[in-house]
Parts: sequence; structure tokens; C-alpha cells
Amino acid sequence: SYAHSKLLNVMFVNEFNERYPFDKDNKKSILCVSLHPGVGKTNLINDRDDDGNVIVGTGLGRYLMGMIITKIADSVQQLAYTSVYLAIEDINKLKPGGYYCVKALWDTNEDCKDKAKCAKLWEVSLKYIDDARKK
Repeated sequence: SYAHSKLLNVMFVNEFNERYPFDKDNKKSILCVSLHPGVGKTNLINDRDDDGNVIVGTGLGRYLMGMIITKIADSVQQLAYTSVYLAIEDINKLKPGGYYCVKALWDTNEDCKDKAKCAKLWEVSLKYIDDARKK
């Protein structure tokens, strides 16, 4: 699911920073962060009712959730805000491994802080890459 893929992205970024710590004095060093773009009015969810409300779930809950998402969703331009901010902000003001949303550093859940889980994800990812190369 989307939520799980975001979780894995954050965990991967955290492990990257463990293995390759950012050094502001080394021009070859890489600062790696993750972000939440927000909830947006995009074509990612194409199920809409006749009024343009996003359809999520089933029955009344599906209808109500769709109306809420449609009302609170950001434009594509607003969704780009955090990405642009991170691209142009002074690198020394950003936290390596930080998780950002709307120019703010957000806390992550406990799985993202679990160093053993992040390391395991890294190793499994490398195995998948290695297996794909062999094909």
C-alpha cells in the first residue's frame, strides 16, 4: 500500500544516513532526507463521483471520505512546496535523515527509528537489486 511504501522510503533514508553519514565539510557527501508531499488533487485516484469527489472505500464511509479528501486536498503546485523547499534550503539547516512536511521537520513512527529493521530493509533491498542484475 501507499502508506507502507512511504514507511519503507523513510526507513531506507535513515539507513542510508547510518551507512553514509553526511559531512558538511566534504563536498562529495550526500544529505538524504524524506518528505511527505501532502494530500493532493492528482490523477493518482481516478475514482470520482459525478460531483468530482474522490471515492474511497465502500458505502457511506467511502462517499464521506471522498468528500473530505476532495475538500482538503492541495493543488499539484502546493504538493511541490516541500520538495522545492528541500532543494533550495541551506543544506546546513536540514537534518540528515529528516522527515519533512511543509517546511517542518516531523517525527516518524517507531519502525523508522528501529535501527535493526532499517538495516534489514537495506540488506533485503540489496539482495533484490543483486538478484535483478543476475537476470
